[in-house]
Amino acid sequence: MKQFYSLLVFTLLVSCQEISKHRPSENNFGAKKSPKELNNLKVRISNPEKTEINYEFVLKLGVQVGSQELECVGTLISKEYIVTSASCFKYHGIDASPNDVKVYTENKGTRGEFIVENIIIHSKFNITNFRNNIALVKLAETNVIIIDNYIKIYNKPLRDMEFFEIAGYGVDSNNYNRPNYELKSFYALVHPYKNCSDKNVYKNMICYTVYLGKGACYGDMGGPAIIEDEGIPSVAGISSHFFTHGERKACSAEGDFGYFTNLAKYIKWIKRMTGLDQNEFAIID
Repeated sequence: MKQFYSLLVFTLLVSCQEISKHRPSENNFGAKKSPKELNNLKVRISNPEKTEINYEFVLKLGVQVGSQELECVGTLISKEYIVTSASCFKYHGIDASPNDVKVYTENKGTRGEFIVENIIIHSKFNITNFRNNIALVKLAETNVIIIDNYIKIYNKPLRDMEFFEIAGYGVDSNNYNRPNYELKSFYALVHPYKNCSDKNVYKNMICYTVYLGKGACYGDMGGPAIIEDEGIPSVAGISSHFFTHGERKACSAEGDFGYFTNLAKYIKWIKRMTGLDQNEFAIID
């Protein structure tokens, strides 16, 4: 396994210099495309690998906003709360209600559907530039299925070229109509906001460059960027949007950029919205 990771990191580093020459054009998906164009494409992780670890804390979200059905991913950070992207619950000025949201788990031994009690969207979320793209989904106490294996938020400074695992439930081909029920993931080198190649990047974002054709796409939004801290997995970000340097409908071409909401920047907000103690959902230095 160590030899595999060494080879992968070496390959990524060799490719980095060449790919960095391709700066993206004004094609920031979600910001530049219309909502109709964006949401007509199913969410997917492109060219992923099936995860060997059974991540019970990664859940599927199905959202009905008006006449539009959206697919997203959520991350369980406590017994009751899921953190995901605010963009999953808005379409053409319409907000989804709790009754419009279905939360599923496809993990072995815990397959089923959760009842949603409430959706909390960040009050300063901007659908145009994806600033503050974060929301919380509160699960009802009446749920029969209970998952105790939730994950804490990574609350430490991020280094450039940090190695993350990005997980989701999207389809893994250009066939957007074929559903996927297996959790899949890929590895990426993630950068703090100051090293991201996009004028619309803010301090609450982190990013990665697509290498070897692996990246998140429409519908994997809200999925976690997982980092291991002393052998323990934690979630550093949630998938927000992506930026392409080409004119195409496909995702994850070499040199594209993916962006995440940096969860460490929202520790106080989550604490205020949930009433949880910080040590219940975040790693404390």
